[in-house]
Amino acid sequence: MTIPNSSPIAMLIALFIMVCIILSTVSFIIESFPTFQRKSPELRQVWFLTETFFVAVFTIEYVIRMLSCPYSKLKSFFTSVLNTIDLLSVLPYFLELILSTILGFSNDQLGLLQVLRVIRLARIFRIFRLGRYSTHFRIIIKSFKDSSQAMILLTFFLSIGLILFSSLIYYAEQTQSVYCSDNDSDPICDDDNLNQWIYTYASDDPGKISPYQSIPHSIWWCIVTMTTVGYGDTFPITPTGKLVASVTTLVGLLLLAFPVGVLGAKFRDSYIAESEEIMNRHFIKHHAELLMIRRLTLLKKKSVKFLKLVNDVNRTISETESLINEVILSIEEETDKFNSNAEGL
Repeated sequence: MTIPNSSPIAMLIALFIMVCIILSTVSFIIESFPTFQRKSPELRQVWFLTETFFVAVFTIEYVIRMLSCPYSKLKSFFTSVLNTIDLLSVLPYFLELILSTILGFSNDQLGLLQVLRVIRLARIFRIFRLGRYSTHFRIIIKSFKDSSQAMILLTFFLSIGLILFSSLIYYAEQTQSVYCSDNDSDPICDDDNLNQWIYTYASDDPGKISPYQSIPHSIWWCIVTMTTVGYGDTFPITPTGKLVASVTTLVGLLLLAFPVGVLGAKFRDSYIAESEEIMNRHFIKHHAELLMIRRLTLLKKKSVKFLKLVNDVNRTISETESLINEVILSIEEETDKFNSNAEGL
């Protein structure tokens, strides 16, 4: 069941499981539409039966794989990442069933409703079950594993960049802003912007509340800028801040370029290795079939020769039996003649 290419039946089972994974994910997405949020008993019944079917399929598949696993490998079975994802994909259903049916809780209770929403969110883990049956998904996961050192290095440098440029943009925007305290007499300060940094009249947007109220506030802008996303929800308006933003963008490009190159190289290596492994499996399978055909042909030839030899032996035995019978008859005739002569004397 874990190797789809092992047999036609395994391939059919893998395709069926993949279709169930895709359909259950689509069902999970469609269920979020406002049209299907009505508290209708018929609608709830449809979703419940659909979810029950998919959970039954996934649970049976999980149990069969667990029972077929050797006892010595059960520990590695339960600690496997893919098996953990398989378990997490069905647990929400049983937890929701226990809370609502066995314990008698109602979905209308606010506390339980929030818990159920978090539990139901775990169903999205089913999409990761495709990694068990998709070669390309496994290649991506293997590439990330092989690139772990590069990813750690990227995280380290990004953390340094976030702290550095968040601090720089925070102080850069303060060059044309003022902090309005309770006893501040600055005319730009009023009751609506107390205890906040406000852009002064020297800036391009006087009176605006600065989005860079602290270094932690500036980290969001730094993440968006260094990753070149640029949502535009926050942006500097001072000349110094714009200069810092330009440097931040360039440094972010350089920091992302190195690990992306490593990740691309690892992906290429993993793809080539997986392709070679698939080709080797096909070659071995094809070679085994040819070898089996050759052995069957040789066995057939040897069987023909053996049958011919058996026929020759049987014919020889028949001729020998005939010869022995003739000898016995001649001996009996000679014995009768001898006895007749002996009686005459």
